[in-house]
Amino acid sequence: ITPPTRERVEEFLRFTDHAPHEPVAVLPPANLKATPWHIAVNAVMAGARPEHMPLLIAAVQAIADPGFRYTNNGASTHGFTNFFWVNGPLARQLGIDHGQGLIAHPVNSVLGRAMSLVERNLAGLRIKETQMASFGKAASWFLAEDEVAVTALGWEPNHVDKGFAKNANTISAGNSTV
Repeated sequence: ITPPTRERVEEFLRFTDHAPHEPVAVLPPANLKATPWHIAVNAVMAGARPEHMPLLIAAVQAIADPGFRYTNNGASTHGFTNFFWVNGPLARQLGIDHGQGLIAHPVNSVLGRAMSLVERNLAGLRIKETQMASFGKAASWFLAEDEVAVTALGWEPNHVDKGFAKNANTISAGNSTV
């Protein structure tokens, strides 16, 4: 864990237009307000880079969306894993991997570790309290879509299929049981 010094946290805050203590989401099950400051503290501890900040804010907003049903997943007795699928130029700029071993890829794993800390520290997932999975909860995953391969197969990348422009940066949040 990297200590979240004021200087390190402030470096992350340079990558967002949000005020440091402005709530960007309310995260169930604890219903705590997530601010850029809180997100940056967790990102620093995870070893993320400051340029990851906009993506992490978007991921936090995604799991706060009622359509994500975060409360139901966190309280389930089966294990679950949250995953974040990144599309667009930002995935390539940040070096988010889409190939074999993508969960263990250094960039993917540090982003997943940051979101796992957010889930524990801001969403309030607590083992045997709000996280009831019998076998525990696996760390969150980040991955990118191989847009070149998808296009070569004659398909549209996921974000284009959902109505976004090809050069738009998007993040999709989902979860699966383990």
